[in-house]
Amino acid sequence: MKHVFNKLSYYKVFALIVAILFVSIVFAQQITKKKSNETLSSAISQIHFGSSNDPLHGLTITWKSSGNNDSITWGYTDSFEKGTFSGAKRDGNEKYFYDYEFPALNAKDTIHYKIYNSFTDTWTSEKFFRTAADVNTTKFSFLVLGDSRSYVEDWRDVSLAANSDNHTDFTLFTGDIVSRGGRISDWNEWFDYGKEFLADNLLYHTIGNHECREYDGNSGIDAYLNI
Repeated sequence: MKHVFNKLSYYKVFALIVAILFVSIVFAQQITKKKSNETLSSAISQIHFGSSNDPLHGLTITWKSSGNNDSITWGYTDSFEKGTFSGAKRDGNEKYFYDYEFPALNAKDTIHYKIYNSFTDTWTSEKFFRTAADVNTTKFSFLVLGDSRSYVEDWRDVSLAANSDNHTDFTLFTGDIVSRGGRISDWNEWFDYGKEFLADNLLYHTIGNHECREYDGNSGIDAYLNI
């Protein structure tokens, strides 16, 4: 009986060890998955370009972040010789938006830049933006787009096609960007489906009637002005 008892005890101990190992592995996987999701949710996103003036004077880059003190480093080469500058933080839709207005830029040149994510204490990979033709030239090119609301997959296809053609100096977006301006998920979808185009092109956009629509008490006009 003693030997039988000992065997049963060994089996129980072994089963307990296996159970503990299994629970530990599952717990570790959940922690890893949670950290991965947190990293994804805190990543720099919604990079886009606008301007308070012409394409070479007042060009502004905007990005979305969970960080409290983001910055940008840039130059016309991969040495980022122009320096590192703090972004201007403002309340965004769900997170923060950061803006940085470039000084007067070289025409027909390439900006090299990286963005510092103060939430994760990391820099993005090197990114690029092509500047427009000289503002005094009579030869320039532009795109006219609009009415992407409710058709995010079409918006993705059009934006990818537009981005693959010869680069234009700027884009005019004629409104009805999203279906309901006050629905933040609409904006998130629009940015996500058009992220390659938006990160490579300067947009001048105007408000449409759909951007004016509120949703669940959220002002569409305020959300539009916030981007």
